[in-house]
Amino acid sequence: MLYLLPVFRWASLEVSTNPAHSDDDQAYTAGLGEALLTSDLIKSHWHNTLEGYCTLPLSPYCERLKKFVDTNAAWMQQQIDSRADVDPYWHQVQ
Repeated sequence: MLYLLPVFRWASLEVSTNPAHSDDDQAYTAGLGEALLTSDLIKSHWHNTLEGYCTLPLSPYCERLKKFVDTNAAWMQQQIDSRADVDPYWHQVQ
């Protein structure tokens, strides 16, 4: 259920799944539902906070930010590749 609280400019989403289905199916379906229900809120957030923030040519700050995000994404991929089969957290992240 998605609750929109316009007075406080806050939203809350509560998702429940059925444990009779596999973890992968539950995670995928919950994520799909979340995306469907919150896509307009995410788009609004992007327009209000980030749109046009780091445009080309990148400023020195945005270059550092890009490097940080790229480094973090590479680290996350390495964790997924090495741990998804043995760690439930990284299994779900993948």
